[in-house]
Amino acid sequence: MAAQRYRWVGWLAIAAGPVTLAGLFLGISLVNWDAEAYRDPAVVLALGRDDAAVLRVSYLLTALGSYLMLVPLLIWLRQRLADPDVVRAGTATVAGLAYLGLGAAGACVLAAAIPELIRQYAEPGSDHAVLQVAWHTANRIGEDGLQGMVQNLAGAVWWFLIGTRLRVMSRVLGALTLVLSAASAVNAVGSVFEANALQLPGLTITVLVAPVWSFLLGLWLLRGPSPDLAAEA
Repeated sequence: MAAQRYRWVGWLAIAAGPVTLAGLFLGISLVNWDAEAYRDPAVVLALGRDDAAVLRVSYLLTALGSYLMLVPLLIWLRQRLADPDVVRAGTATVAGLAYLGLGAAGACVLAAAIPELIRQYAEPGSDHAVLQVAWHTANRIGEDGLQGMVQNLAGAVWWFLIGTRLRVMSRVLGALTLVLSAASAVNAVGSVFEANALQLPGLTITVLVAPVWSFLLGLWLLRGPSPDLAAEA
C-alpha cells in the first residue's frame, strides 16, 4: 500500500476529476448544453443575476479540479518517478507548475470578471455594446492570455516528460499522459495561429481526458508503488 502520509494526495487526485466535470457541466448547462453559445457574449451576458452566481461557481470548480487540486500530485510524481536526469526532472516540475498556475489564474480571472459583467448587463440602462467589448477583453485575458499558448506549451512539456517516464510502470497511464501532451501541443499551435480547427480538438481532448487521467493516477497512487519503476529508480 502507498505510504499513509501520501494517501491524501491520491484521494485529492481522484476527487479532482469529478470536481472538474461538475464545473464543466454546471457552466454549459446554463446555455442549454450548447458549447457554441458559451462563446457568444449576447447569450452569456443575458443569463441574469442568478445564473451569474452559478457561472462563478463553475469557473471556481474548474480552477480547483483542473489545476489547484493537482499541485500535490505534481510534487508527488516528481519524487515517485525519480528521474535521474535532474534537468529533465526540474523542467517537468517547472512546466507543470506553469501549466497549473496559469490555468488556475485564467479561471479565477473569468470567475471574477464574467459574472460581474452579467450583473451589469442586467442593470436598467446599461450600455450593452460596451459590456460586450468588456466580455471579449476578459475572455482574451483569461482564455487566450493566461490559458493560451504558453500554458498549453507548458502542459505539453510536463505531460510528455512525465508520460515517457510513467509508461515504464503503467502502459495505460503512460499512454493517457502522452495523449494529453499531444492535445496540449496541438492546442498551443492553434493558439499561435488562432486556428479553431486546432484549438477545439486539443481543448476537447484535454477537457475529457484530464479528469480520467487524474482519477486513474489517484487510484494507482493508492494501490501502491510499481515494482518496475522502483527497480529502475
